[in-house]
Amino acid sequence: MSKAPYLRLKVSAFNSPWLKATNTGLGNVLFQIASVLGLCKKIGFQPDFGHVFEYCEKLKTQFGLDHGEKLFACLPTAPPAGSVQYGIKLDGGGGGKDGYRPDFVAQLRMLRKYNQNVEISGYLEDDTYFDFCADEIRQLFKAPDEYKEKLFAMVPEGRVPVSLHVRGNEFIQYTYREFNGADPTLFKREFVSRYLNRAVSFIADDIPNAYYLIFTDDRSAIDPAMIPRIAECGYTFVEGFKDYEDMWLMSLCKHNITGLSTFSWWGTWLAGMDGRIRTFDFLNVRQRQMKCGFTAL
Repeated sequence: MSKAPYLRLKVSAFNSPWLKATNTGLGNVLFQIASVLGLCKKIGFQPDFGHVFEYCEKLKTQFGLDHGEKLFACLPTAPPAGSVQYGIKLDGGGGGKDGYRPDFVAQLRMLRKYNQNVEISGYLEDDTYFDFCADEIRQLFKAPDEYKEKLFAMVPEGRVPVSLHVRGNEFIQYTYREFNGADPTLFKREFVSRYLNRAVSFIADDIPNAYYLIFTDDRSAIDPAMIPRIAECGYTFVEGFKDYEDMWLMSLCKHNITGLSTFSWWGTWLAGMDGRIRTFDFLNVRQRQMKCGFTAL
């Protein structure tokens, strides 16, 4: 019996102009990897993550990061470089509000029928590609046990950890300028006064002993003084960790206030559906949040 053909992933973040030590495109990369794993299981391909390992090597060489050894060591090994030919390349899209594409899946099914190796690109930002094997994906990328100790070392005794994630000003301003037409200089006041204050109050009303852990790649993107109830409850800026460690710590919090990023989604989704409160900004709704029980504020 011949081996199943390969499905190779081309990592979107590899050539990103925004790639840096504090922004590795991790949320996008995780969506791509999880979607390829789901497509392989559903359709019958073998995954080829050779480009993921090249991406990890780039992170290590340019920024001294160890994603390949710590986060992605769980992935199947890739076939030897050059041993598999990919004459067919498909773009699955999936950026922004463009989600699951049945036509893309149908194309892959047809190519699998003819035993074709395929290279795919695109953000693939929809958990429909892998929701049927969600527990397996969570197991692959779950936080190591020692991070529970790291988390509770930051939280006063008897308090409930709540993550609050905000992307940096550059990303935030770009998002509002491109998608909502807002003046980027007005973003912080609008975002904080409307969404973050509502989210913190929403959780504090239900969890009076909440303690907030603020995750951000740019401290200037958020001023806790503009969120009165977070000052009342108490907070800590989480600093000194790599992005995947931040994601693990977010997943271990009891409740989550998510920002405008796929990274926020993963930091929350990895924890599973265990009755936690998860909030997101209703002006930036995505189908993936609605499906997974997030509360729009």
